[in-house]
Amino acid sequence: MIVVSAPGKIHVSGEHSVVYGQPALLASVEKRVRVFGKIISEDKIFFYDKNKCKKKVWDYSKIETFTNWAQDKWEKFVETGDITYLASIKKDEWSLPKISIGYTYQFLQKKPKKGISLELHSDLPIGAGMGSSAATAVALVGAIFCLEKQPWDLEKINKIAYEIEKKMHGFPSGGDNTVIVYGGILKCQKKKNKINIKNLVITKDIPELILINSGQAQESTAHMVEKVHGNYMREQARFQEIFFQMGQVTEDIVTCLQQGALETFGEIITKNQYYLEQLGLVGKKAKNIIKLIEKNGGFAKICGAGGCKKGSGVILAYHTNLPKLVDVLKEQNIIFFKFLVSQKGVMREHV
Repeated sequence: MIVVSAPGKIHVSGEHSVVYGQPALLASVEKRVRVFGKIISEDKIFFYDKNKCKKKVWDYSKIETFTNWAQDKWEKFVETGDITYLASIKKDEWSLPKISIGYTYQFLQKKPKKGISLELHSDLPIGAGMGSSAATAVALVGAIFCLEKQPWDLEKINKIAYEIEKKMHGFPSGGDNTVIVYGGILKCQKKKNKINIKNLVITKDIPELILINSGQAQESTAHMVEKVHGNYMREQARFQEIFFQMGQVTEDIVTCLQQGALETFGEIITKNQYYLEQLGLVGKKAKNIIKLIEKNGGFAKICGAGGCKKGSGVILAYHTNLPKLVDVLKEQNIIFFKFLVSQKGVMREHV
């Protein structure tokens, strides 16, 4: 039995604006996805999702066919910009594990010699902007590398995971899978169609932060990305200015963290949230939680693609007197947990 795990992530700053050339700051989070895998004698792919309490059994040929079909749909999406092609992929609730398994074997240019059994355990909430799909993809790719006795190559694992993410989200920045593979805090920026990734070395103490789940977004990440793009095409000058300001916010947060200058950290978080609301990414429930935090002297922002109809995903909150904020959240029965940066990315826990 092998065990591979991968952390979740949050966008500290720069969600959506990173797609338009501005810097983003991402951090891996110490809540993990684990895949337990083993070789079996039966010539099948067994997959069990513990969170769903559901099991599926596939012939590898079926997974290969689905992976090729999903690639075709994604290419049509790229050609036409029609998001329904991506939506058709995700209609299959098992699309992520099937593509993860299929694309990994295609990348390795081989097929399973025997059957395999994979069991997925996840600490990450779905649709909360914490990278559940990227972490699942990374952990599954890593598990197959172990089962097939491939060299443990993080660069290759990251490359495969990025291709899987494309099929699930359309045009991801590549930041999610990268911070999950390598861990820590990363600054990433797209320049000339290339993503520049820089590991951010923080020698000062990171401020105590908490994460609050405002609820799963009803809209997919691809839908929210397309919404922002549509608005950008209609009001390019306005949206370019918002993206630029968000880039400045990211740089300011980097400076705060590297220099330990936390006196302006809260104000920068509030400014970040303002621009996210200007992009139309925040729903009523999340806004109300953030207003409650601000009313009690705190600062907060959403940390992912967002959502308007119901939940908006996870919220990052900061207060100079954190116990006071904790008491307020407890009084309102709002569930939260401490934000801990994972310095370890994808890892082999047992081989």
